[in-house]
Amino acid sequence: MTRHKFNLSRAKVVGRNKRSKKAMSILREKLQNAEGDVSISPELNQSIWRKGGSSPPSKVTVEVEEENGRKVAYPAETPSQQTTTTQETSTTEESTEEDTAEDYSDVVGGTVGDAKDAISEMDNPDYEALLEAEKQGKDRKTLKEFIEGKMEG
Repeated sequence: MTRHKFNLSRAKVVGRNKRSKKAMSILREKLQNAEGDVSISPELNQSIWRKGGSSPPSKVTVEVEEENGRKVAYPAETPSQQTTTTQETSTTEESTEEDTAEDYSDVVGGTVGDAKDAISEMDNPDYEALLEAEKQGKDRKTLKEFIEGKMEG
């Protein structure tokens, strides 16, 4: 397995809606120069086209693996993808805490006014979890102050 990092910013010289297509052409060309005949995996294709045709990533890290006698390029694994093993071993108690945090991230995900209304309408909200969800989300000062004020009384 070999790892390469390619600069795809040259794709921005073409028209706005053709940039991802150009980025794929550049990637194919650079992969061919580096490794020879290489296929692009659907995952790598999806990572280039994720934001649509007009906004491809300017740089991409690729891992080339040999499968069944042919070379295939995949997007390089990120640290968040490597933690799936630790998430599988979590207990049900931890997963309920994560579910609550996700619910609260939905509450604080909108505008400050909407979040304040939703928090005020809740029966017994976990203010600590709400504050943590806001810090991990948009981290807005006014909403954090509102939640801290609710915590105090």
